Amino acid sequence: MEEGTKLSYCNLDTRDGNNNYIVNQLSGRECLPNEVSAYGNQVIYYAELGEKSIVSEKAVFIQTLEGDSNPTPLSDIKGNVYSLYDKFIYYVDVPNICRYNIANKEIEILFNFENLGIDFPPTRIASNGKDIVFNNQKAAYWLAGISNLEILEAKQIMLKGSKLPIKGRATYSNKFSEDVSQAGKWTSSNSSVAKIEGHDLLAVSAGVSTISWEYKGEKTSFALTVKEKLGLELAYDNLEVDLGENIKMQAFLKYSDGSYEDISELSTWQSQINEIKDGIYYAHNPGKDIITVSYEGFTTSLGIIINPPTIPEPTPNYKKSSPNRKAEIPDKELLTLQIQGLEVIKYISDYNKLMRLFSPHGFLGEIIEDYQKGTLFTRFKHMPEPHVMGIVKHGDGSPSNTGTVLRLGPDVIPSNTGTVLRLGPDVIPI
Repeated sequence: MEEGTKLSYCNLDTRDGNNNYIVNQLSGRECLPNEVSAYGNQVIYYAELGEKSIVSEKAVFIQTLEGDSNPTPLSDIKGNVYSLYDKFIYYVDVPNICRYNIANKEIEILFNFENLGIDFPPTRIASNGKDIVFNNQKAAYWLAGISNLEILEAKQIMLKGSKLPIKGRATYSNKFSEDVSQAGKWTSSNSSVAKIEGHDLLAVSAGVSTISWEYKGEKTSFALTVKEKLGLELAYDNLEVDLGENIKMQAFLKYSDGSYEDISELSTWQSQINEIKDGIYYAHNPGKDIITVSYEGFTTSLGIIINPPTIPEPTPNYKKSSPNRKAEIPDKELLTLQIQGLEVIKYISDYNKLMRLFSPHGFLGEIIEDYQKGTLFTRFKHMPEPHVMGIVKHGDGSPSNTGTVLRLGPDVIPSNTGTVLRLGPDVIPI
């Protein structure tokens, strides 16, 4: 192009054109047609900086395709063969293919074409922002751009103090992919929560941070939450159970983000008076118990009350007695007495008579008299099977002179009026 040469262009969206736009408004400059590149409303071209009478020094100019705009020289760019795309200028500075950022004036070397085995420098170059195509006097070439940048094995949640290797993969427009973890730039938006140390991501403290990776103009990121272990919590605050019950115990680890983790099977459980096995609490012994649970340096406890068994008091229901009884008695009668620290519960029905004994430590044993069979037998804690103590005859309904006595110590004496339990001054006929 000589002075006054006009540039024609067309807007492909509106089909509007301008056949009389003057590219070079400064006299004495020359611009060759094969060194012009346009994108949007901007054009770049290669021309002389000074008048023709002065020693020629050429530069790249950028100019807006609006009104009487003036060109601006981009003196940072060296070399020739240019292509404009968006905010970038792609150009050849032998032996490299470079990219110039118009906004911040940064230059990035993209490829060394000699290292790619290309002997002759490019004579034409173009880019769509990702791919680069160029040709020389021998052939045309396609340098595939990045179509996807992926952070591998990224974790959205990490525990305070943990470390994670950072890994990244680039996939190109020709479907080729490669591990480029150690290339590009890794950053954390909040280094007090998470920071990059070498090729690792370190969780520093509880909070949220954005981890970003930028490589060859492409950028990707993910949100990271760092949480901290706060302590243990149990499924129960306090617990009251009956003797003989089995209770499943549960423990949870609480985190700083409000979440919980069930660590029941990973914890260590201890009971003062009973047994805990496979997460089940066995209430074998009555009284007050304290359960302690531990996990990874955290400990908490739970108080448990184990109640002894009780027999509810029934509503009396009078029925006709069985044939071998003279008098009519209530169908059920329940009596509880306290005798020198022992609790004696007597239960009478039409068919048998039952006496149960309890100490402050729990159940001791029972005595059962069967009217039908005329037998008397006992079952105590150390006797798993019933033990027959004697025969009680009920001819006319009164006890015989050969009644049986339950001996619980030196204060118990036999009686010739039937079976008697004597504890101190009190005597309870059965």
